[in-house]
Amino acid sequence: MNIKLKIKDFFSVPNLISYLRLILIPFIVWAYCEKGSGLLTAILVALSGFTDVLDGKIARRFNMVTDIGKVLDPIADKLTQAAMMYCLLTKYELMLSAFIVLIVKEIFMAVTAIMETKYSAKINSALWYGKACTAILYAVMLILLFFTNIPLWLANTLIVISIAAMLISTVLYGIHRIRRIKNGEKMNKKTFYKYVYIFLICCVVGFAVETLWCLIKNGYIESRKSLVYGPLSVAYGMGGVLLTAVLSKFKSSSLWKIFLISFAVGTVAEYICSLGQEIVFGSVAWDYSHLPLNINGRVCLLYSLFWGVLGIAWVKLIMPLTDKLISFVPMKLSCVLVWAFIAFFVFDAGLSAVAALRWNERKEGLEPSNRIEVFLDEHFPDERMKKIYANSRDVDEIER
Repeated sequence: MNIKLKIKDFFSVPNLISYLRLILIPFIVWAYCEKGSGLLTAILVALSGFTDVLDGKIARRFNMVTDIGKVLDPIADKLTQAAMMYCLLTKYELMLSAFIVLIVKEIFMAVTAIMETKYSAKINSALWYGKACTAILYAVMLILLFFTNIPLWLANTLIVISIAAMLISTVLYGIHRIRRIKNGEKMNKKTFYKYVYIFLICCVVGFAVETLWCLIKNGYIESRKSLVYGPLSVAYGMGGVLLTAVLSKFKSSSLWKIFLISFAVGTVAEYICSLGQEIVFGSVAWDYSHLPLNINGRVCLLYSLFWGVLGIAWVKLIMPLTDKLISFVPMKLSCVLVWAFIAFFVFDAGLSAVAALRWNERKEGLEPSNRIEVFLDEHFPDERMKKIYANSRDVDEIER
């Protein structure tokens, strides 16, 4: 894949409009959650939707379509959609299902897009059903944000329509991309094993680094793991896989290109991880509100710069070293190790999720309603969960 990045592309008119859409996101959340103004929120969402149409029109009309724009535009769309759903979560219970579908959809889209571009000479633009899905989501969210007294049955119907649109779009994209991938070189087992190894290594190293930093900073050892059993910090594993997948095509690129790409990818990934944890579990694992130039305390300039530097180190040092280490492991042994880890990780992640959700229910005073919840209360009581997630704080404890 030959991705073309030029400095001037970052400052083209369509991309500047996309930046504006990103800037509008915290104002949308502020208008609805802090000001409680449905009208102001709807105006901001409508403005965001208008800029989405406008940047595409300008890019096509004046031949300003760029690879960075093809990446930036959908990122702005998805973050805006997530923000709108976040605003409506407290009012409509069904919106949580829509948000989960959105997260699963975008993870699938990201993975298949990376696999597709591996065999393509360019980054492909959105297809018509993707654009239709975006239009439906904007329309539904705009209605729900503006008409605050809409009947619950009608609101739930609109939410179901948006869920259906996302599912249909995902299936159609899946079919399209799988066909394109099949026409190219298939991802072999060695590549798949490599990504699993990188995920595992980064999870463990991240856990060790966080624990050591806590010891140096506070003088005591405290749990920094993401799951109830394994010594894993999942955010680091996801970051390692994401950096490898994105930067593997830029090994010979100039340092500034690697820095900018890592800066953007790391910032977006960190923001999404923080927002996802807050919405699903009602907690936060990090907060940058005390640092300058932060966005909702989820990301800040200092750590975004760190992502950029890390990307350079990743491409020039860490990735080549990791490739050499993984190459020493026999394929048959890799098969056993990789699938054993996947089985354990799925079990650990699933158990951790339900244990965390049940922990939140206990905080609200809800009694167990079935045998599973009784089991969770017995084996993962509040004391144990506090020790596992010692660094996690409820959203209400954070001032932003």
